[in-house]
Amino acid sequence: MLAGQEFGPFLIEKELGSGAMGAVYLARYIKNNHRVAIKIMSSAINSNASSSLVSRFEREAEILKHLNNPNIVRLFGIGKFKGLRYYAMEVIDGETLEAILLRKGVFSWDETIELGKQICNALQHAHDNGVVHRDIKLSNLMVTKQGVLKLTDFGIAKDLDGTLLTGANCAIGTAAYMSPEQCRGESTVTGKSDLYSLGVVLFELLTGKRPFRGNNAVELFLHHVQSKPERPSRINLEIPKFLDTLVLHLLEKKPEDRPPSASVVAKILEEIRVKILAQTSVGEDLAKSYADGSGLTKTSERKKARKLLARIGKKEEGTPWFRSCLFVSIMMLVVMFAFSWTMYEIFIRTPSAKSLIASAEKLIKTNFRDEARDGPIADYLKYYPDLNDEGAKKIKTLADEIDVEQCEALLRQYLKITAKNFKFGVQEEVEGKAFEAISLETEGKFDEADKAWAALAQKYKGRWVVLANNRRRLFASQPRFEEIWTDYIRSIRDSGNIPDMPESLASTFLAFRTELLGDNALAIARYKECKEKFEKDTDRACLFDPALRQHYLLCNRKIKELAGLVKGDPEAERNKLIEKTLANAASPMSLLLDGRFNCLNILAVYSDQKGIKKYFDEANAILKKINAELKQ
Repeated sequence: MLAGQEFGPFLIEKELGSGAMGAVYLARYIKNNHRVAIKIMSSAINSNASSSLVSRFEREAEILKHLNNPNIVRLFGIGKFKGLRYYAMEVIDGETLEAILLRKGVFSWDETIELGKQICNALQHAHDNGVVHRDIKLSNLMVTKQGVLKLTDFGIAKDLDGTLLTGANCAIGTAAYMSPEQCRGESTVTGKSDLYSLGVVLFELLTGKRPFRGNNAVELFLHHVQSKPERPSRINLEIPKFLDTLVLHLLEKKPEDRPPSASVVAKILEEIRVKILAQTSVGEDLAKSYADGSGLTKTSERKKARKLLARIGKKEEGTPWFRSCLFVSIMMLVVMFAFSWTMYEIFIRTPSAKSLIASAEKLIKTNFRDEARDGPIADYLKYYPDLNDEGAKKIKTLADEIDVEQCEALLRQYLKITAKNFKFGVQEEVEGKAFEAISLETEGKFDEADKAWAALAQKYKGRWVVLANNRRRLFASQPRFEEIWTDYIRSIRDSGNIPDMPESLASTFLAFRTELLGDNALAIARYKECKEKFEKDTDRACLFDPALRQHYLLCNRKIKELAGLVKGDPEAERNKLIEKTLANAASPMSLLLDGRFNCLNILAVYSDQKGIKKYFDEANAILKKINAELKQ
């Protein structure tokens, strides 16, 4: 840990985050006290100068050095200190678009247009300097508190005239955002690949979903190469159709069918914004924007433009009066048709409860949980709200599970943000209350957390109440969790064998056996080790996965309970404890089963400890004698 240390001309304050390449620290430039973010390559990678990761690190620094744009993270300097490569860059006080989307939900069309224009500004600057980013995604786009977007992470960027750091036929990027040519591993990746990824980003901002989903990278690759994306407006009806068309234009499979440049896309976005606000059509203007024949100059697009004109009811000068009457008549027919169709859907074509349950289960099984919640589950609750059979119980359970998953995903994201010392804002008051409760759990303040969840459940409604009740049931189940361990102890005492148990249980059970033996100092250390392992290995999933959560809560509680029981020198106290335990086991007055259990416990608890071989030898000797007597 480098916090508080000088690193070359910088004073390190704290770590902001870490990854495979190294770590990023908040630091101050000693000469002028200016705050910077320093990216330091890990020592393991630094030791291998020929590594491709070293090349990638140096490549990112070299790329950033030549880029100077308000929408691109700024590089201040590159250097090397005590053999460690680093570069200093601007500190961004804000959130990623990924975090904001998760927190607030979909963006409005005007918010999306503003963000899209800023992304285009960054991309055009990069492309003008011969750089293709190749990894445009929500997590690489940050927004400051002032609303300025910053493009980050040029680690896999490619100089248009430079050497590709990865070989041909190797897909680089993030699968959900990659262009078809990237998915195919083509070496001729251009700035239009970034425009495709921009299309995915705009699609996700407008709808809250990505154009394609898959269970793995291969499935996503196939979708990008072969599948036609759904119109965003079919997911979110509030999306203007012309913005809808632009997003699909960006998602064309062939690079030559996409807009010619990021600057052209920015101009179209601004034109769309102006025209929407002016309540006029942009169909003709969009057509004019592609004077080079790259898109809307086609006859089909002109037809779309005329349809757009008609859709908003724009009247041409000199339109005869009878056309207005015709328009009114058509609208009346449309209304009558819509009413008739609604009646048909409600009274004639209502799907059966059984078919809705089957559809929901099928979607959930294929990981389309949001679609299940918004589709068949919502329809079931709409058409059959009063049913109280097994099907109703099943569908309501599925709805609750999905709702809780959404809540937990949001809380998990908040925890990640705070862990990196970033600030965040909540969209709703209930979100803030839920985060306060989960934070109390993390701190081990379980009584306070239980009260916080109870208060939330009493005050609010909906999915957060379901989550709160789940959390409270988890607290209530803690005593039973220790009963299970007591059963394990009884099994060891009676049979002399450790029963089968999940691997995740083994480490915490060993800590429990250590506590049972009376070695509180070692028990605390093991409970702490387990707690840290759960947090690290599960990326805070231990806060939500019921089984892991049981362990996590128990470890926290045990650490607090045992803290005041540790006295004297731990090693000396340990030796006294072992000697006393073995003396009791060897005593003629000792019950054979208890003596065997104590010896087995000594051997298990201290198997990784040093300096106690003599005690091990003594325990084995006593155990051998007891086993012989038990056989008689």
